[in-house]
Amino acid sequence: MSQMIAPPVGSTKKGSRLQSHAASLNETGREHNTRTRSSSQTAAPSEESLMRRLLVLTYGVVSYAIFFATFCYAVGWVGNLWVPKSIDSVPVGPVWQALLVNTLLLAVFAVQYSVMARPAFKRWWTRFIPESAERSTYVLLSSLALLLMFWQWQPLGGVIWSVENSTGRFLLHAMFGFGWLLVLATTFLINHFDLFGLRQVWVFARGKEYQPLGFVTPGSYWWVRHPLYVGWLCRSGSRRR
Repeated sequence: MSQMIAPPVGSTKKGSRLQSHAASLNETGREHNTRTRSSSQTAAPSEESLMRRLLVLTYGVVSYAIFFATFCYAVGWVGNLWVPKSIDSVPVGPVWQALLVNTLLLAVFAVQYSVMARPAFKRWWTRFIPESAERSTYVLLSSLALLLMFWQWQPLGGVIWSVENSTGRFLLHAMFGFGWLLVLATTFLINHFDLFGLRQVWVFARGKEYQPLGFVTPGSYWWVRHPLYVGWLCRSGSRRR
């Protein structure tokens, strides 16, 4: 008569412990693989985000450098100083041609400068470029429009007014320099780096949210409503002859 021989009780418990341990190891392995895949998937976007921030920062710095070079060139172009061709250089064509070309150049700058500053255009434009780079792009395109005007400007020739007295000429030259300095200084009063896009790209590069600055009226704004425009008027009305 055959009989069923049951395994020893101790052997059964030992087998259960081994199975439980193996299951635990499998579960730990699955969790580790899941964390590894999650870490690798997170690292790639993080590296991509860092590269994007650095590219936007570089773009903003280059745009600012082009603006500042344009600003310095404008001093010579308006004041007939140092540059190969200025606003009052020797005419190279008929007056009608100069008027037509110059009008088109001024229109290009005026349209770009005005249209790109409109909120509706900014909302549309930032669908294609990072919002943090919007101001730098505006500054860059404004600078390029000015450089195009400096390059293709057609001098008209002729003399509208002239000052021969040495004291009068000195005062006009001093006013010319004062006007440019006032323009530059005023930008620092209202935050120079925010005005020309550097603050936006710097905040973005640090991974922080940009907070627009409120309009302030410090310093010369206490005496003049628009010191920036006063500076432009001084440098334009006292151009060096």
